[in-house]
Order: sequence, then structure tokens, then C-alpha cells
Amino acid sequence: AGVWGTNSNFCGEYSYCYPVDSTNTTFSFSKYRNKVFMIIMGATWSPTCYSVMPYVEEIYQYWANDNRVDIVYFLDDIGSPYSCNDWGNAGLNGVPIVDDGTINTFNWFNNPGGEYPLIIFLDHTMEIVNIMGSSPSFTTANIIIENLVSEISSDETVNVYDYSLIDLNPTSETYGDTISPGNFENHITLHYFGHQN
Repeated sequence: AGVWGTNSNFCGEYSYCYPVDSTNTTFSFSKYRNKVFMIIMGATWSPTCYSVMPYVEEIYQYWANDNRVDIVYFLDDIGSPYSCNDWGNAGLNGVPIVDDGTINTFNWFNNPGGEYPLIIFLDHTMEIVNIMGSSPSFTTANIIIENLVSEISSDETVNVYDYSLIDLNPTSETYGDTISPGNFENHITLHYFGHQN
């Protein structure tokens, strides 16, 4: 185990290749805080990787409404021989798939001489908790995810970016105070300019 987020490619942007309506959006681990990840690695030439798609979809559907959990399939060697769409249609409803070809995340988790890193679990601090060369049972995978989710404290939230606002209006009651962007929700439109912490 180790803190995987220190990898120099951590902020890389991935292109979704499935479902089709998400092809203009991107995925990046650096956008998320306090989130548990189940990562599935696959290559289109591997029957083993293809065979886990219905299993992965079952877990994905189970956690689909929990914003503390993200399940993402990283696919390599697209078109050799299957397309991303072929891969995504292996299940019933589909699992989000990103094209790993440009960044090759597989190499971040691969242990030379070890088994293929098929399933990877990251906790909310981006620490590698488990790398598996074969699929755990549905029950085992859910227990791992439940345990990782239970480690997220109630005051930690999942935000795409962690911004704060400082009131710079000298006539305001809150002048100089840090104000949560949530105070303005549904009242005004905020445009954020800044950097990720």
C-alpha cells in the first residue's frame, strides 16, 4: 500500500469512451476529494477482462447513487480487437469506461513479475488499499467498499474543487470572513477563478 496520489501523472485527464453520450467529457482523479475508488483495468484482447464486465456492472449499479464511491473501468488497447462500445455493451446497462491509452494507468499499479492488476481499491486519501489479480466476489467487493466509506468522516464532503470565498465588501456584516459557496446556492451564479488546493 502507498499514497498513489503522489504520482506525477495524477492530474491527467482521461477521455470517456463509454457511454457514447459522455465522449465529450473527461475524468481526472485530481478533481475529487474524499472519495473511494474501485478501479478496473482491462485490455480489449483479454477474455478475462471482458468476462468481468457483468460483475463490475452489478457493483457499479449497487453504488450508483452514493457520491462517496466511484467505480471506473480503464480500458487499454481499444480496437484490438474490440471497440470501447463493444466492451461497454458486455453488461446490461453499462459502466463508465475511460480510454487509458494516452496515460497508461496500468503501469502505475503493475507489479513486474506479479499478477495482472485487475481490480484496485483506493481509499478517500488516494492510498492504495488493495490490488487484486482476480475479481473478488460481489459480497467481498462491497465489504471492502463499505469499510472504506466508513472511514470518511461526516464532516468530509465530496467536492469537485475545494473553494472558499472571502467577503471583500467593507459594508457587509461578514466583511473579511470566509464564506462557504453553499451560502449562495440558488441565489446567484458564481464563477470560480483559482487553483486546486
